[in-house]
Amino acid sequence: MPRRSSVGSTTARSALPEPFIVEYAPTSRASCKRCQGLLVQGKVKVGKKIQSPFHDGFDVHWVHDSCATGYGLQSLEELTHWQRLKYSRRNLERALVPPAELLAWTS
Repeated sequence: MPRRSSVGSTTARSALPEPFIVEYAPTSRASCKRCQGLLVQGKVKVGKKIQSPFHDGFDVHWVHDSCATGYGLQSLEELTHWQRLKYSRRNLERALVPPAELLAWTS
């Protein structure tokens, strides 16, 4: 059996252009990696891609949108799929981006 190419592993270990994901929780089975509370179905959740210690690729650690403050997010442009949410841009900025960044955007 031929060996798989290492092309995938090179890509997986490179820097992520968009390490954050935002979406609605499809189920209520997951828990927040920060507060350990339940991620309720239909509510906004924020994920951060991290290098997996178990396989060659990335895992996503999901948190509540309110728990994402200080999660390393610097701007909304770092979020994948934020345009698909019903939240207004202002509400996302208030919920996810540190206040110093907001002041820079509004002035």
